[in-house]
Amino acid sequence: MPDPSTPPPAARDARAPEASPTATPVAAGEEATQTGWMTVAARPEMVFDADRGGCGPDDQPDAPARAFRDAEGRVHLFASGSTNRSFVGPSLAALKHSCVSAYQGRHRGDPAAFDDFGWLAAFWTEDGRRVTALVHNEFHGWLRPALCPSGDQLACWYNAVTLAQSDDGGVLFGRVPGAAGVVAAPAHRFRNDLHSQSGYFNPSNIVAEGGYFYAFMALIDPISGRWGSCLFRTDDVADGRRWRGWDGTGFTVAAPSPYAAGAEAPAEGGGRLCQPIPNLMFIVGSVQRHVPSGRWVAVMRFNVWDRPTHGEVPGVYAAQSADLLHWSRPVLVLSDAQARTLTGDAEGVQRYPALLDDSTGDRNFATVGDAPRLYTIRTDTGSVFKGHRLIAWPMRLSLPPLAAAPR
Repeated sequence: MPDPSTPPPAARDARAPEASPTATPVAAGEEATQTGWMTVAARPEMVFDADRGGCGPDDQPDAPARAFRDAEGRVHLFASGSTNRSFVGPSLAALKHSCVSAYQGRHRGDPAAFDDFGWLAAFWTEDGRRVTALVHNEFHGWLRPALCPSGDQLACWYNAVTLAQSDDGGVLFGRVPGAAGVVAAPAHRFRNDLHSQSGYFNPSNIVAEGGYFYAFMALIDPISGRWGSCLFRTDDVADGRRWRGWDGTGFTVAAPSPYAAGAEAPAEGGGRLCQPIPNLMFIVGSVQRHVPSGRWVAVMRFNVWDRPTHGEVPGVYAAQSADLLHWSRPVLVLSDAQARTLTGDAEGVQRYPALLDDSTGDRNFATVGDAPRLYTIRTDTGSVFKGHRLIAWPMRLSLPPLAAAPR
């Protein structure tokens, strides 16, 4: 999954990013400070070291940790690469790694198929038997010389969010076919001349509120220069055609395949785009309802794309909201330097943060209490492909209750 080290064109060109139109920029030289409402409570636990316990060289944690409970009460945790291997056990504290690949893209060379590489990125289940998953779907055009003569990875990286489904409690997943399987696709057909990734990336976990299901998805549209974290919702989590993105005033933005019949400006772009949510960083790692306060809590990883509005301190950040649309400014929870001190690690960065909590009994892990665990994936400082370890950090949350019940 992408953890970009190169800013999008809007950031490179020093234009004000559309992602955070009302965010308060961090002044030059200002350092983020650690929040008092979410703190590290104890030293972390090593959950999985890919160099020691993996099933092969392709078995690397490479996505935010997601979990759900099946019909027998077993916890399934995914934080995998595109081989999508899980951890299964009676609780988050007692998981065993499986070498079974629950899902893989079929590496089809047609970008219209949206079936090249896929990461199971978010889950929802009502009964623990049928499980729907949002898939972070990458088309690697740079591996196809006929489509991408330059071999430029960024120019030929075409991304979407698609759907997969399991009917056996999350052991195996299959791609949802046709238009129903596409949740959010780029507003243009594949191009090899954009000099940046394009499409929708890195869906957060799914949460339910007021009869709808919600998830954040990162947008990069190099044609318009728009990028940031968008909020999508649906009344049917298992039908990609029913997901809609926030447009600034309502959930009206559909993002179907640009290869579908009647698609708007399929080659050149120009289709409607979602409006990124102010104050949030580029990629939302997870969002959960904090049960004691009723507030929503999001955790995010700082990267270079966030510098125009969020400063210079790399690490994990958190924000809070009453309604999923209006968020506090992110505050530092765990800097990379602090993480190295607590783990005794000479190097390494903490990527793909996500909160999970056994104590609330939530089948979809969409809620947390006062003592959740923050899961991160530690990688070597100079490479997102080396030194992968899944780490759990005991956290302490302290938030005052909302003055009124959330709408």
